[in-house]
Amino acid sequence: MSTSCTDIKYPLPSGVELVAFPILYILLCLFICGGNILTIVAVWKNQLLRITPNMFVVSLAVADLMVGGLVIPMQICRYIPSISESLESSKWFCVIKFVIFSTSAVSSVFSMMAIAFDRALYIGYPFRYQTLSNPRLVITVGWLLSITLGMTHSYYNNWDSCKFCQPALFFKTEFQIYV
Repeated sequence: MSTSCTDIKYPLPSGVELVAFPILYILLCLFICGGNILTIVAVWKNQLLRITPNMFVVSLAVADLMVGGLVIPMQICRYIPSISESLESSKWFCVIKFVIFSTSAVSSVFSMMAIAFDRALYIGYPFRYQTLSNPRLVITVGWLLSITLGMTHSYYNNWDSCKFCQPALFFKTEFQIYV
């Protein structure tokens, strides 16, 4: 027996929320993208900035750039009434949104942990730091872990065409607790 979802309507924002939030999101997007692009370009252009701690900062900037350039624009789409309902009821839009968000969030946290660990290693073992530090390996493992964890949503989720694309409804309870 099949259930019809025709009675379910996506709650569209109204009033001040319909205008204020997109403007705030656009400003936030510009601020995030601008700052992170400047960080990446500064390290790329200046040879003196290409040191181990800054490689972790660049990795963090790339993860944050994913949020500012991909996740926030997808969030802005929720405030465009003509496309909001069709996007929010699309399984693939929902999956892609959470895959990108999760990948960037995990990578961002991993990069911050790598920065902290790298600095602790530098302070604790200053004479052996060059032999103990391997930023390429750490960054590669961090991104592979982030992508793997983010891609988990593409096959392990609570997607239901009668529900909205919200994190609490989309993520499985076990995933929310353990991750």
